[in-house]
Amino acid sequence: MAKVYGGRQRRGVRPSHFSRGSGAVARRVLQALEALKVVEKDQDG
Repeated sequence: MAKVYGGRQRRGVRPSHFSRGSGAVARRVLQALEALKVVEKDQDG
């Protein structure tokens, strides 16, 4: 999910490059959806 929610990293004078989004944000979103019973954790991970 971090790759899906990533975006362009603007590096000033240097060319822009893709950067992955924060894994903590994706983890918190999944935890919130689990609390709302929208998604459930799989036994295999």
